[in-house]
Amino acid sequence: MRKPGSTVVASGGIVVMFAALLVVALGYPYMVEARGSSRPGPGFFPVWILGILVALSIVNLVQEIRKRVTETRILPSGQSLLKLVKVFGSVVLFVALAPFAGFTIACALFLFLIYCFANGFGWLRSAGLSVGISIALFVLFRTLLGVQLPVNALGW
Repeated sequence: MRKPGSTVVASGGIVVMFAALLVVALGYPYMVEARGSSRPGPGFFPVWILGILVALSIVNLVQEIRKRVTETRILPSGQSLLKLVKVFGSVVLFVALAPFAGFTIACALFLFLIYCFANGFGWLRSAGLSVGISIALFVLFRTLLGVQLPVNALGW
């Protein structure tokens, strides 16, 4: 019997994750009544986006299963493992830091670490992209969409 490779295992995990998120999204109201007319509710976009992601993930899983190549390792090694550890560590740091430092600072630090250490960008380019994207996301979610994000004592 052929053992599944790491890409098959990862693809299967992604299908399960997106399907679980879709089940959660289905619990939100799809449409809401406002002033006598219906409009999209909080579940509208998540259901569509996650439905598309589940379908594409299943297609990817089927393609990976059909491949004749089998891999002996589940986890990467060498430089790939080091990148994986850096990305995972950055995510953990973001989650731990966001409630105290606020979304903007935690996001900027997270993106800086990803760009600089995991992707090999220069520190100046990484800093510029990180700060710019963090501010843009804060403005988009807080100001335009009205989503409450974690903030620090300075309000950002």
